Amino acid sequence: MTKDSNAKGRTLSEKLNWLVKEERLPEVFGEMGHISTILRNWGAHDAEIDVEPEDVEVVDEFFKAIIKYLRCTHKSKKGAESNPTETE
Repeated sequence: MTKDSNAKGRTLSEKLNWLVKEERLPEVFGEMGHISTILRNWGAHDAEIDVEPEDVEVVDEFFKAIIKYLRCTHKSKKGAESNPTETE
């Protein structure tokens, strides 16, 4: 999504902030993206904090929610492009 939207920023965090600021991504998904990044870093590196199964379940639910959101917004945009009078 950051690539398709040409999101500005060097890091994923900066790009998520840009998407939220530009209202291309709901704030809740931006916040969850940041949390997922933190959990990913904890899991990938030898962190003092362990990633628990409950953490993985939360990230999984977030992933499902954002995919559903992206599908819905994509379908909505496609429908508006094929029939511009529907949105008026």
